[in-house]
Amino acid sequence: MALKFLNKKGWHTGSLRNIENVWKAEQKHDAEQKKLEELRKQIHEERERSEFRLLQEQAGLLPKQERLEFLYDSGLAVGKGSSDGFKALEALPKTDPQMASSSSGKPIKALSILFAVLEDLHCFLLPP
Repeated sequence: MALKFLNKKGWHTGSLRNIENVWKAEQKHDAEQKKLEELRKQIHEERERSEFRLLQEQAGLLPKQERLEFLYDSGLAVGKGSSDGFKALEALPKTDPQMASSSSGKPIKALSILFAVLEDLHCFLLPP
């Protein structure tokens, strides 16, 4: 009896649809493995940095910090966009006391600060 009808079944391993599904699953698995390896590498580097920092603190080369540096150093999702808004705030020239007393300087400075903050929020709220 001829079994030529088997290659038309949905579960047949030689059908193009199933070969495509297997290929897609393999690509997805490879991408996931690559991402996991990158995360392992990043965690290893962070541990090395923290151990090195601890050794420096114990040797007295660096002052002990009680800040949560890992929140600021995280490369996962935070900091991928540029935060030019805060840099723009720092780059603003300092005003003279005479300029601060005049009413024409305040609205312009307030608007520039507002736009810098909005630009910074825009970087964090919208995906790149």
